[in-house]
Amino acid sequence: MGRLVRCLGLVWVAGCAVDVSGFGGDAVGSDAGVDLGRIDGDPDMGSRDLGVVDLGGRDAGTVDLGPPDLGPPDLGPPPYCNGQDGLVGCYTFDGASAYADESGNGNDLIGNSVNPGLGAIGTALWLNGSSSLFAEDSPSLDPSARFSVELFLWVDDLPNGGQRRGVLDKNGQFGIFLYAPDTIRCSGGGGSAETTGIVVDRWTHVACTHDGSTVRLYVDGDEVATGTGGAPGSGNAALPLGEDSPDGDDQLVGRLDEVRLWTRVVPPEVIRASADRL
Repeated sequence: MGRLVRCLGLVWVAGCAVDVSGFGGDAVGSDAGVDLGRIDGDPDMGSRDLGVVDLGGRDAGTVDLGPPDLGPPDLGPPPYCNGQDGLVGCYTFDGASAYADESGNGNDLIGNSVNPGLGAIGTALWLNGSSSLFAEDSPSLDPSARFSVELFLWVDDLPNGGQRRGVLDKNGQFGIFLYAPDTIRCSGGGGSAETTGIVVDRWTHVACTHDGSTVRLYVDGDEVATGTGGAPGSGNAALPLGEDSPDGDDQLVGRLDEVRLWTRVVPPEVIRASADRL
């Protein structure tokens, strides 16, 4: 067998001198190259069709991850006026009747010289210093043992000198008043709690609770003062908003919105949630 030269590994390349006489074929000159497709005695290796290797359709199946765990459904905040335990009066001033008690207890307001205005949420009622706005006395408005009250207050004009302005009052049972120069006071059962710093031309959330012995005052969701006092007791006076009871003086100049009254002590988180609605 003559000299056989392999170039570039498995590839036979023209220009290599190859002696194929021992294979029964013709000698190919070094410039003629090699016909890789045919070498005598060998099968035709040109364009070998190796076919497609069929690995089969591997069915990995479907991984069932189950339904996503979304947790309990978000039902949103509870209704502001309906379904609240111990709620006896609720006034948003946004309904078809601005004076309606939306708690369902029928403690509707009666108003005179009261105008709607831009509210903390929706519509408020604006009291001009000679307005009259009150709910008549009813058994549900007599919190003999405990109470809570909250509202949004906008003050146009603070009292001065020895003046005061009524925000809400139930003649000795409970009440909220502004005192000169910038004090707000909540009273009930002979006790009171107060703080300073009330300013004009902004909405302030005010809340007061009384558990029969302790009066707590909240401003913008924070507890700011406490006082001691007895049970609120019962009475037969009307409940005015924006003035004193029963005389109807000490009138407020400003707006009220989102007023709620309970015959129970609401927890701080409820008051905070109300304040955060603004």
